[in-house]
Amino acid sequence: LVPTVPQASLARQKYVDESEAAVNEQINVEYNVSYVYHAMFAYFDRDN
Repeated sequence: LVPTVPQASLARQKYVDESEAAVNEQINVEYNVSYVYHAMFAYFDRDN
């Protein structure tokens, strides 16, 4: 399980390219939405 080259990822699986792209897209969407949630929390949590 240990890669023979230092650049190889320990977490990488043998996904079909389309599946890997879909997983990456979902991660990016959820990551960006988390920024929106944090910004909304900061906005509505402020003292007026």
